[in-house]
Amino acid sequence: MGDVHYMKQLFSFLMIFLLLTQIKSHAQELDKTLAIDFKNINLEDAKSQAKQSGKAIFMDVYAVWCIPCKQFEKTVFTDKEVGIKFNTSFINLKVDAEKPEGRIIAKKYSVGGYPTGIFINSDGELLAKFEGVLPKSFFLLYADNALKMLEDPHGYEKALSQYAANKQNLKSIQNLLHKGLLSGNQISSEAMDAYFATCSDADLISDTSDLKKWVRSTPTIIAGKESYMYYLTKRAAVQNLLQLDANFLRSFFYNSLQTGIQHAAAEKNLNKLRFILKLNTELPIDLRQVENIDYELEYYFEIKDWGLYLSKMNNYCHQTFDKLTAKAKYSNPTLAERINTFAWNYLLYAENKSDLAFAEQLMEKCIALDSTFAAWYDTYAAIVYKLGDTNKAILIETKAVSYAEKKAAEKAIYLTKIERMKRGEKIWLPEQY
Repeated sequence: MGDVHYMKQLFSFLMIFLLLTQIKSHAQELDKTLAIDFKNINLEDAKSQAKQSGKAIFMDVYAVWCIPCKQFEKTVFTDKEVGIKFNTSFINLKVDAEKPEGRIIAKKYSVGGYPTGIFINSDGELLAKFEGVLPKSFFLLYADNALKMLEDPHGYEKALSQYAANKQNLKSIQNLLHKGLLSGNQISSEAMDAYFATCSDADLISDTSDLKKWVRSTPTIIAGKESYMYYLTKRAAVQNLLQLDANFLRSFFYNSLQTGIQHAAAEKNLNKLRFILKLNTELPIDLRQVENIDYELEYYFEIKDWGLYLSKMNNYCHQTFDKLTAKAKYSNPTLAERINTFAWNYLLYAENKSDLAFAEQLMEKCIALDSTFAAWYDTYAAIVYKLGDTNKAILIETKAVSYAEKKAAEKAIYLTKIERMKRGEKIWLPEQY
């Protein structure tokens, strides 16, 4: 009887174990909806799957060294609502822009920075596109827009043709802006300005629903002088009408001014640069996303005037960071990231040893503010290496390796840099980044 009782207990235990295993397996399957399921397939296979399933394709175009790409993946791609949306409606691909297929995709869809999100149909036609890290709400908005464009992938081209035929017609402008929103195509400042110059207050009120979408989808909008000034001078009214918070307005004005800088640089027009800086200064402090120095450096970067670029950066960094010590009393990752950005620029574009020595001091202050982020040590090591101290640089790069221990791709980059240092190769050339 004892053996029979033992066998019954063993059988019961095995049944419970199998049940728990099945529950765990089912839970793991459900957990897949907590993040975007990126398929390990090439683009042609993705097109085939999209054609069979009727889905669109989403591509996250990234580079392994890109810090914002990692932030986007960590904060947005792992969200449950995002996972459900994208796994239900899209074939999702991760595209390393520095690998052979990635370079082809980046060139075909004019990728200018990382991360870039690209939505296409099964024929490879662009449905929507954005650049940079988006909040979850904007990311989901692009997904919805791409699915709408899937029904009419040439809608933007038709709207553009209608607008070109009659640039003062409010309906054609509204249609162009609407289709631009859906497709992720950038709208010219001329069209944006034409809208604000053409519509009455009554039109603006009646357009509130669409206008909210246009304005909230800032990456699709290139705002010109008139539209920028409209929002600047009627800030309170627009904020109330469209229920826009300060975070949104800050982003909108930043995108507007950033576009103005690009236009000024294309013309090498210092008067336009000064106009942009003036507008930024006139913004209330809570609506300024960056300081004037950021716009100035962007301008001199675009026109490749490295002398003025470094001169402006030197003046700003000494005035701003000299008072900081390398023995911070508190952690400040945001300030550390800003310091690292300037130090990285010194690495890429400075040749004067005094500038590089100053960049080394900046990185000591950066690490004092945030001591466990691998990328800071990578910047620090590269600067020390460029200054000529290979042994010290390798020791610092080894710290980058240790802090990136759980990130295989990032760790591999740092290990490769150590080997390149040992061989005496230059690792700071701008075209490498």
